[in-house]
Amino acid sequence: MIPAAVLYDDQIPATAKLLYGEIYRLSHANGYCYASNRDFTEILRCSEATVTRLISALADQGHIRVKMIRRYGSKGDITQRRIFCGQELAKEDPPEGTEEGAEGPLKNEDTSPQKRGDGPLKNEDHTTKSNIYNKPPIVPREIFALCTAYAGEDGELLEAILGLLENRAVANKSPVKTTRAMNGILKKLDRLSGGDRGMKLALLDRATVANWLTVFPLKSDELPADKPSGPAREPGVRYI
Repeated sequence: MIPAAVLYDDQIPATAKLLYGEIYRLSHANGYCYASNRDFTEILRCSEATVTRLISALADQGHIRVKMIRRYGSKGDITQRRIFCGQELAKEDPPEGTEEGAEGPLKNEDTSPQKRGDGPLKNEDHTTKSNIYNKPPIVPREIFALCTAYAGEDGELLEAILGLLENRAVANKSPVKTTRAMNGILKKLDRLSGGDRGMKLALLDRATVANWLTVFPLKSDELPADKPSGPAREPGVRYI
């Protein structure tokens, strides 16, 4: 479940959009998710540092809100992290020193939107993200769905594919507009890579850096390094 505001926000990486979908899926009825970065690394197949960067990107764009729960209110060690999304995102926490569930404001208390945090302060910039959400998407919805189906749960591969498409649309002003054209790129990627994931990433990265419209065969010095197969063997040990 990825809303259009997140799906077509070109200010965040493609993997961040998948991460938002996982946060939404793991959120409970109270509207927040408490999964750890390690949990997300197993789902997205990326490092914890990458997950931290993606969460920050979503928070900076206002798509999620992160709250740290500490043992003694605002002090003490962190016992849980809560990531809010969806409708619960707008519900800010009550100010420190107040009790949740109070029947009403205290006498003479300022209940203006500015004081509650529901509106902008005086002389504050009223600019919103509507100009971002109203931009025409670089990657059309049907193309994004096709790429997502191709990459499966491999977030790094999806980000590499979308990186090529976004670079092609911006640098060459030649965006992919049809599923037929996208299928042609993916078939060529399969043929040149032989189905190898590392080769696919190398082909996509090279095409993006070179501002190519599609992938092309790599030179010998551009091929990804072969990974050793089997368990590591220590010198001086006889294996049977």
